[in-house]
Amino acid sequence: MKRTVSIILIMVFAFSFVTANAEVPKFLTESYNNYTGQYSVSLSFESSDDIIALLEELEMPEEVENFVDLKALLKSLLSYDAQMLLQADMSDDFRKIELGLTAETLYKVDINSNLNVAADMKMGMWMKMDLDEENPVFEIIYSHPMLNKYILINVFEMIADENEKEEMLRALTAIFNKEYITSIQETSVSLMEKYADIKISGALCTVKIDNDGFTAMMDELMLAISEMMATEYTGIDQVYIDETFGTVPSFSGLKILGDGGLVYKYSLLSGKISKAEMSMDVDMDISSLVTYLTGEEWEYEASGRLAFEMESVVKVSNIGKTKVTFPVLNDENSFDIMEMMPEPYEPEGDVYEKQYPNFYAEGYVDYLPVIDGDIYVPVRATFTSAYDDQVEIQYNNGIITLHSSYFPGFTQLKMVVGSGTVYADAREYKTGKVIERNGVSYVSYKLIEDVFGWELSSAYYDMVNKTYDYYFYTMN
Repeated sequence: MKRTVSIILIMVFAFSFVTANAEVPKFLTESYNNYTGQYSVSLSFESSDDIIALLEELEMPEEVENFVDLKALLKSLLSYDAQMLLQADMSDDFRKIELGLTAETLYKVDINSNLNVAADMKMGMWMKMDLDEENPVFEIIYSHPMLNKYILINVFEMIADENEKEEMLRALTAIFNKEYITSIQETSVSLMEKYADIKISGALCTVKIDNDGFTAMMDELMLAISEMMATEYTGIDQVYIDETFGTVPSFSGLKILGDGGLVYKYSLLSGKISKAEMSMDVDMDISSLVTYLTGEEWEYEASGRLAFEMESVVKVSNIGKTKVTFPVLNDENSFDIMEMMPEPYEPEGDVYEKQYPNFYAEGYVDYLPVIDGDIYVPVRATFTSAYDDQVEIQYNNGIITLHSSYFPGFTQLKMVVGSGTVYADAREYKTGKVIERNGVSYVSYKLIEDVFGWELSSAYYDMVNKTYDYYFYTMN
């Protein structure tokens, strides 16, 4: 799903300012390296009923609807209005770039007939990059609704190893390369000529793309980018290129756009773009996406249809005159991400001894029992994930014994299938009964939290891979 959505967005924005055919005026083929854009973006979700039908097939508890109006909740959660301001200043060779993007989004979440919650969320991202070989700069500043302060990320300062810095610089130089970016723009132009319906009326240019054209363009664009990377990207491994693009199946026959398709409208002022409007009618179902991504047949009656309308309007100004406004940082209003990084471990002497447990204990399993509201996790999969081969697990007629010198304050954990009592050395703990299903022993997550002090951070069903995934955070 994430891969498909990312590709769709690449296509949408790749064609936002680059369209042409034999009759399209020159202004639509020009690169805009310095400009200010004021964006209004709205997303309207339209397919709550089908998603709810899918949730019901997945045996969502009926009691949920006693508290939540699912249809209203889904529609409101997946719909929003946003205002964005983009300031861009890029050199002609793209080796120096300054960008500033701020956004304000208004969310109104309808939970039930008696409760709705409104949230006004603000965020921002600023980037400064200079790919100078002697003194490269790549800094990013973030502002986010979950942050009280700005966060500064200095990419090159985060990399201690000089060889890794050089590798990063080579990769960025390959990406932000005028010849390569120009070749992508020219490819986009040729694809628009081939698949889009382009009309000009006075100072208005309209570009329409239907689903067949859109999917055909995605197929050709992915192939073209792969070929260009292989021939021009000296800093990227060929194996990575093959793995990234060689496994992407054809989009042919996949329904992504509805009848409204993808439409751009460009308005001119003094020979330059003054406004660009975009509307996108997305209408696809999860069933076809799952089959597309995994090659497996969809096993549910409901298709999980996703239908939403996306609209945006950007007013372009200060072309060639934009200066990016960065926030002024100080100790009171910001922090460096390096401050959150743990101190590097420096082992005494020449021998490094790995510390256990691992940072996370996790599992991807076919079955995860839930008894009286408690999640039960498999014993062997969980503890080998945390301790690798530093834990010994023995099973003898329903008696399970675990040994490890890395256990917290004890070395042996003993339990019996069917019993609710476990022993950490001589210390006794009362917990949910140890159970066995299809030859696999399970214990309540509470046992692990009580005895080991870990925290179950997530547990969910992965519909694409058809596994139950769970994660314990072990470093409490």
